[in-house]
Amino acid sequence: MSRFTDADLREFVARGAVAATVAGAAASRATAGPRRRGREEDGIQRAVVQYWELAYPETWAKTWHTPNGLAAKNKSLAGISKGLGMKPGVFDLVCIARRGPYTGFALELKAADGRPTDAQSEWGVQYMDEGWYVDIAYSVEKALTAIREYHALPPHPTGCQFTLPLPEVTPP
Repeated sequence: MSRFTDADLREFVARGAVAATVAGAAASRATAGPRRRGREEDGIQRAVVQYWELAYPETWAKTWHTPNGLAAKNKSLAGISKGLGMKPGVFDLVCIARRGPYTGFALELKAADGRPTDAQSEWGVQYMDEGWYVDIAYSVEKALTAIREYHALPPHPTGCQFTLPLPEVTPP
């Protein structure tokens, strides 16, 4: 299992990976005129993704981002996304790796001045009701702390308790 130590994290930050990603998002927001919602959050998410992928590749392989924000850009895409099952409020990063007593890990990322939407709050409750480790992080540092705390829990024993029958395939 590959893990970042505190020294590794300091080196990661010192290399500028976190700071440059967040600063780049802030700079592009500053030059973009009116504030576009989510730019700072985009920078935070990029830094968090870089860290998680490097520090914990075994759980990163079981993690994804649902691009809900893209559907908000135009009505046509929103309609298509809704028809395909996209739901508002799903957290930014969802990991199905079981650790300790938890079924998975759901992480929502917010800018320092951000607030969860009602839909995000409802999803947070749903995740917790299903036994998930849930966090809403308002900074890169808080997100990385949550990721490290989750990974400090013991992994769930591997092995499947059952098998699913494969469907029979008949040529057309």
